[in-house]
Amino acid sequence: MANKNKKNQIHQANQRRVKQQQYEAATKNLSLFSFIALGISVLLLFLLFVSFADVYNTTAGVGVEVKVSGWSFAIAALTDTYSSADSVYGNLAVPFYYYAGEWCETLAIFALFSVLIMVLNIVVQIFAAVKKIYVLNAVSAILSVIAAILLIVCFVEGLAMKNGEILTTYCSNNPACSIRSFAIIPAIVALGSAAVSTVATVKHAKASRLLK
Repeated sequence: MANKNKKNQIHQANQRRVKQQQYEAATKNLSLFSFIALGISVLLLFLLFVSFADVYNTTAGVGVEVKVSGWSFAIAALTDTYSSADSVYGNLAVPFYYYAGEWCETLAIFALFSVLIMVLNIVVQIFAAVKKIYVLNAVSAILSVIAAILLIVCFVEGLAMKNGEILTTYCSNNPACSIRSFAIIPAIVALGSAAVSTVATVKHAKASRLLK
């Protein structure tokens, strides 16, 4: 009887070892996904330098007349400064805040929240990649989607400035002028990061079943 119990214990130990080896083999490359998502998130911070709102003039030789980047909007929300002519704020004061203040403040708040979510996501991805805490990939996927949603709101608010007085007053109803926003670019990239983290989450979930 004692020998039988010992054999069962050995058998169970061997099974656990085999399952652990299968799990480790299945999760061997999961850190790569976390590092890719991390790289995309760092790229996102640089993409905030694109124009979240600009006035574009199609007249030959003119092009972009004034612009404000995502970083400028985020810093404005953080400092509660919208009328400063300092270079860090771009052309936020005039014409954007002067002629479309309501939209500027809303866009700035969402831009700031998107930055905070991105930074938090980077921290989560570092732990997932370096510490190999693969369950954090699910958290990263959620944070990336939230960042994308916030950036889409920034995109919508940027375009909505056409409802202010920028085109009618600042541009004197010049048909060659229009308001553009490129906030949709980092939004799409954020969704790409979410996709990578989602793939890693699914792979980890499948690998975890091997331990059962």
